[in-house]
Amino acid sequence: MSTSKVNPLNDSELGYSQLFSVLLRRRFLLLGILLCALAGSTYLSTKKSLPIAVRCNCS
Repeated sequence: MSTSKVNPLNDSELGYSQLFSVLLRRRFLLLGILLCALAGSTYLSTKKSLPIAVRCNCS
């Protein structure tokens, strides 16, 4: 009878400290992405909520 050895934890999986160090190294990239998403969503929500006369500067 053959027995298969199943390893429930893969050695290539990162621990929490390793994931935190990767996020810490890329903090400026993540901050830039967050700021771009925030600016884009603010622009789009403002564009949709303003009346047409204010948007096109028509009197």
